[in-house]
Amino acid sequence: VNAGPSRDARKHAQVNADARTDAPAADAASTAAMEWEAMLSRVLMPAVRHGLRLPTEKDLVRAELTSLLAAALLEAPWLQPELATLLSPRDAEADFFYNMTHVQLPRRQRALARLRVKVDAAV
Repeated sequence: VNAGPSRDARKHAQVNADARTDAPAADAASTAAMEWEAMLSRVLMPAVRHGLRLPTEKDLVRAELTSLLAAALLEAPWLQPELATLLSPRDAEADFFYNMTHVQLPRRQRALARLRVKVDAAV
């Protein structure tokens, strides 16, 4: 008895049926991902840009927004690819965003010095 072709046909039918039933879920996930990306681009990034320009009395807010920007870039580097290059999640000493929010002035100075080096290298 040769059960191979029958089993193959059933498997093929099952794969096709699974693909048809998974397609709406995949489309919904794709749509949700596109909506999320649009929200990040249209809502989050303009709000962060505005918040980073707050006066010096709002330093705590700016520090939190800097941390939020770093977290957003870690998850979605396409938002600002140039800024994403300043991230270093494995080494806090080299992470620009972490050092810019650090309480010690020398850490912030080193972060700005590293930024200057990267800008000079890009020009």
